[in-house]
This record gives sequence, C-alpha cells and structure tokens, in this order.
Amino acid sequence: MFQSSRTGTQHLWRMNLDGSNQVQLTNGYAERNAAISPDGKWVYYNSSENSLLWKVDPNGGEPVQLTNEYAAYPSVSPDGKLIACFHFPRVSHEARITVRSADDMKTVAELTLAPGFWISRSIQWEA
Repeated sequence: MFQSSRTGTQHLWRMNLDGSNQVQLTNGYAERNAAISPDGKWVYYNSSENSLLWKVDPNGGEPVQLTNEYAAYPSVSPDGKLIACFHFPRVSHEARITVRSADDMKTVAELTLAPGFWISRSIQWEA
C-alpha cells in the first residue's frame, strides 16, 4: 500500500511486493494515512478534505464513509476488532485518541491527551 500524487491528486494505491500490478484504490479529493486490517480485507484511510474515516476493499470497489467527525491517522488493532484515531471533539487544542469498534464504529474508549502532546502522526498498538 502506498500513496501517490502521480494522477495530480494524492490517492491510495496497492501493488505486488515486486512493484508490479499497481492499482489505484481511491479517487476522491485526496486520500492518505492508510492502515490495513490484519486480515487484509480493508484499507482504512482519511480524506484530506475533512479527515473523516473511510474504508475500501484492497481489491477495489466503492469507498465507505465510516465517521461523520474528525478521525485522523487510523490504526487497526492486531486482532482487527478496534480502530484508534486522533480526534478533536470540542476545541482544536483538545486532542483525544478515540478507540472504535471496527464492526459498528461505536466508541469504546477515549483518552484525552495533554495540551500540545498530539505531535505524533501515528498510533501504535501493543500486544
């Protein structure tokens, strides 16, 4: 999985390990921050237009919008059951990590970060 602006706008692509069979997966405003489910069935990502959470089948198909609110830099849990994202619920300086169920996108946990802490652009899961 990689992102490229070779078409004039940043989109998500997949390819074989040897670099062959490059296929464009998204075609929206501009997509980034891809995270692949452990079973390889979904690619979760953000639209640069609004940082909502989306998913698309890595074999192609129509993208599915998962959230109606900011959910940036998705990270899928090792078992594929949870997705963690950065979230700004009320004010732009109040960053949170929101953990959602991959099945229904319901929030299962939230962690409010200290002011100024959200400088990382990735969330890592521990086993």
